[in-house]
Amino acid sequence: MKTAVVQNIFNIDFRLLSVTILSIAFIMLSKSVTAQNHRSQPIKFEASNVKELQQELDLLEQETKFWGVVLITDGDQILLEEAFGLADRDKDIASTPQTAFNLASVGKLFTATTILKLAQNGTVSLDEPIGKWIDGLPNNYGQKVTIRHLLQMKSGWGDYMSESAYQNNPKDFRTVSDYVKLIRSIKPKVEPDTKMIYSNINYELLGAIIEVASGLSYEEAVNKNIWEPVDMISTGCFIHEPADSRATPYTKNSNGELVPAYDRMAYRCSPAGGAYSTVEDLYRYQRAVIDGKLLDERHTALLMNQFEEDQKNATRFGFAGGIEGANTWLRTNLKTDNTIIVLSNLDPPAAEHVLIGLKEWIQVTHEKSK
Repeated sequence: MKTAVVQNIFNIDFRLLSVTILSIAFIMLSKSVTAQNHRSQPIKFEASNVKELQQELDLLEQETKFWGVVLITDGDQILLEEAFGLADRDKDIASTPQTAFNLASVGKLFTATTILKLAQNGTVSLDEPIGKWIDGLPNNYGQKVTIRHLLQMKSGWGDYMSESAYQNNPKDFRTVSDYVKLIRSIKPKVEPDTKMIYSNINYELLGAIIEVASGLSYEEAVNKNIWEPVDMISTGCFIHEPADSRATPYTKNSNGELVPAYDRMAYRCSPAGGAYSTVEDLYRYQRAVIDGKLLDERHTALLMNQFEEDQKNATRFGFAGGIEGANTWLRTNLKTDNTIIVLSNLDPPAAEHVLIGLKEWIQVTHEKSK
């Protein structure tokens, strides 16, 4: 392993985010993975310095509790950038800081940022009905639901991942249109703007709006508005198949053995998640957002404050993602300017527990240094 020793889309505490997202929301985990989440506990790091912290992470790697990459920064200074475990077990390829990992729902950040870019340019309005861009939606929801509702997950829809059409054939979903076709057959659970329901449907519909409004494919629009301007050269909407530059996602089968999870994933990423990226690309994205290089002041504040107008009280920025074989956590403390990015190619809560432990370790270390 190579070491460099030196560093929320919704303003939500990450412990709450863990419960809301990983336990309820953006994926339909198998019973075995869910049981594993309940049995395991967040990591408590006892290290007194970065070198000892690295050694504790090495132990997690040896116990196969964590494979992936960790990046910790203090402002622009890198405190730790380290890779652990294998990117491909069959080929015996070790992960490196340049290995790209499946981001799961962290890709929603790219969708939200692109929509806000279109809003900033006057192409879309956050409070216009989505029926302006998408037809055939059930229950007259095309006229009831706004773009802001989708961003806030207040559209009233549940998720599509429990639908048999998706569960039985996830590889059949290859374009945004494939998801929209399915969504047209799903009735909403509640009226719009009455309840937040974490649902991938909201972000698939945002992706459809991006395609119609921009005249580009979802991937082209995100590349134009985010990946290319930020120089995220290792990020993309890659096909979910083995590649030496990308970490193979590993899940546990019924015997507790690690096996590739490709057959449980869609064909490629979508507006709801599944892009691949590296810690360095994600850090560039975090800094571009925080420094106001992607969006103007108003739309940056919207991204950081639950898409509510006239709010600028965010204390943290980031997101989390988890599917079988992938767990991703990003967190920047806007008060201290500390960033933690943890990418893993193991089932949740591999990255979640490491990030929570690192967050607490940084806090304790900071307090001791006073």
